[in-house]
Amino acid sequence: MKLRFLRRRFTQAFASLITFAALAAATQFWIIHQLDNNALQVEQVGRLRAQVLRLHVALAQIRHADDPVQASRYQQALADCRQTFNQTLQGMAQAGASNHGAAPWLDMQAMKTPQVQALLEQARQQWQAFDAVIVAVLTVSPQGNADAVARALAVANLHSDVQSGLMEQLAQQVVTHHRTETQRMIFLNGGLLLLLAVLLFWLMHNRRALNAQIDFENSQLRHQASDAQQLSEAAEAQMQTSAKLSPDLIWVKNLAGVYQFCNRPYELFYGSKQADIVGKTDFDLTDEVTARLYQSSDRLALTQAEPLCMENWHDSGDQSRRCLFEIIKTPLLDAHDQVIGVQGVARDITLQRQTQAAFRQAQDRLMLLDLCIAKISDVVIITEAPQETIVFVNDAFERVTGYTRAQALGNTPHMLSSGDSRAPERLRMKEALRQQTAVRVELLNHTRSGQRLRVDMELTPVQNEAGQVSHWVGIQRDITERKKAEAQTLQLLEKAAESSRLKTEFMANVSHELRTPMNGVLGMAQVLLDTPLSARQQKYTQVLYEAAQSLMKILDGMLDFRKIEAGTLWLDKEPFSVSQLVNDCQAAARPKAQSRQLDITLLADADLPPLVMGDAKRIGQVLDHLLDNAVKFTERGGITLVASVMHYANHQPFLHFEVTDTGIGISDEQTALLFRPFVQVNGTITRSQGGTGLGLVLSSRLVELMHGHIGVVSALGAGTTVWFAVPLVMPPAASENNI
Repeated sequence: MKLRFLRRRFTQAFASLITFAALAAATQFWIIHQLDNNALQVEQVGRLRAQVLRLHVALAQIRHADDPVQASRYQQALADCRQTFNQTLQGMAQAGASNHGAAPWLDMQAMKTPQVQALLEQARQQWQAFDAVIVAVLTVSPQGNADAVARALAVANLHSDVQSGLMEQLAQQVVTHHRTETQRMIFLNGGLLLLLAVLLFWLMHNRRALNAQIDFENSQLRHQASDAQQLSEAAEAQMQTSAKLSPDLIWVKNLAGVYQFCNRPYELFYGSKQADIVGKTDFDLTDEVTARLYQSSDRLALTQAEPLCMENWHDSGDQSRRCLFEIIKTPLLDAHDQVIGVQGVARDITLQRQTQAAFRQAQDRLMLLDLCIAKISDVVIITEAPQETIVFVNDAFERVTGYTRAQALGNTPHMLSSGDSRAPERLRMKEALRQQTAVRVELLNHTRSGQRLRVDMELTPVQNEAGQVSHWVGIQRDITERKKAEAQTLQLLEKAAESSRLKTEFMANVSHELRTPMNGVLGMAQVLLDTPLSARQQKYTQVLYEAAQSLMKILDGMLDFRKIEAGTLWLDKEPFSVSQLVNDCQAAARPKAQSRQLDITLLADADLPPLVMGDAKRIGQVLDHLLDNAVKFTERGGITLVASVMHYANHQPFLHFEVTDTGIGISDEQTALLFRPFVQVNGTITRSQGGTGLGLVLSSRLVELMHGHIGVVSALGAGTTVWFAVPLVMPPAASENNI
């Protein structure tokens, strides 16, 4: 600080010294100039006096001239002297009035004084009178009027003496004025020189102190520079160490874009050594487009005052991974704050961005979960273990219980309890709380108004990171109305079951009562057919026998249907031959088909197993129903019965049967009605051919009892295919052989 103060004072003093020296030089120049002007003005005044004398001489010469020629010559000389004197006098008057006159009279300050101006005015007036006399002399011929010339010459001589006196006074005034001004300027110049000498003495006196202070300050600056150099070297070493230990990618380029340094993470990411990178540009290390992008960002970092921050995706050198980097580029400065390059730092933020995205997704899911829990129709209660303090309830809690959220928070779920705490459901819940396991119970609670609610509550424990139960989540559903509906439904079911039981008993009794006389009718008809009868009697008896058989099938079907509905129909599991079964079914349906001039074709798969375990009677019953319907609804063409193995599951066969006819077919709307009990799709044909509408329904129920599937494929006017598939079991010996 002191050095700067001394330097500032020294600079100010030196500037003052220069100023005073300039003023002294200017003053000296002005004095010399004024002396020159003084001499010039005195010279001009002397010139006027000389011109007055020449006028006087010219007048004397004119007076004593001997001949006219000589007199004329003297008059011409008088005219020239008059003109010169007139110009000189006018020039001096103009110089006294202004500085803008002719060049010889510039800066004549003496001409501007009142005394000189008065003398000049007298000289001008006197000159006017003198000039009139001279004009008169010039206009009169000396030989013409000698007296006039004499008088004119006398007056001219008088005026010449007056003009000489005025010029003498004017010269004295100019000299006096210049002497005074010269003394004043010399005094001023002496003062400036004195101040200059004093200032120079002060500068010489303080120069040693200033030099000593400067030397001291220079010494301090050298020490500081040395310390700064050491700190800079230490900082550079620390920066090099930090760059090596930093996980970020760090590199340095000069102003030409040439790499000067890169750290170890930079080498590992791009798969190149520092020796292969330093000394090269981006154009040597990557493609042209990428290199131009890098150089553009480098120039932007060098031009702007703040660090350049950006985020870019980069591929590793072996293209095995793609990372998102946060890149910061800053200008690199030297000791004189001059830009010498650009430094880049790239931090891998891929995981950070992925974590942020996952966090945002988790937040979104949490907000969605909160919204769902808040808007769900079931009551949600979250309690804190082990005190069972309520920490959360949803909107449904307020709507169902009548309690507000403020009343529930901090309380326990016992505020809703109603009934005996020793009830079995509450004991189960307490045991689950003790064992910290989930439980689902039905409880009797009450609302704020005292209304009782039957709720279905599912209680689930929530564990913290340590595996300990920290909270319990209870979801309660109001099942009061459902319980009432279930009770009413149960009553209706009991009534329906009782009614079904009575119907089943009635049908069983009726079937039993009808089967007994029908068996007698069939027996007697068979006996009659075995006796000698006429052709007409034989025909009548045969019709009676077939009608009795049809009626017996209807009774058997109705009885089986009721048994299925009552759940009392049991399936047998005996070995049988599938080929023999389908042949028997074909043979049973052939007479009726032949009576309608229809053919029944059997297509049995050669891979059918010889024996299987199942209920052959029920499978045959289904096939009989399907063949009977095919014959009934087919007027021309034929019927095909197919039996095949669909596949084997665990070495057990899954058999497929289908019956295809060329009959009238059914529409898609009618197909949906096929398996409804007592529903007839085509009533006209049914009335002509007979039937109760139980055949397909009973077939579907029997197939379902055998764990199979049944279906229909048909088109109106294009025939119908009814198929079913049932799983069967291979006999033990056959199963081993199949394995």
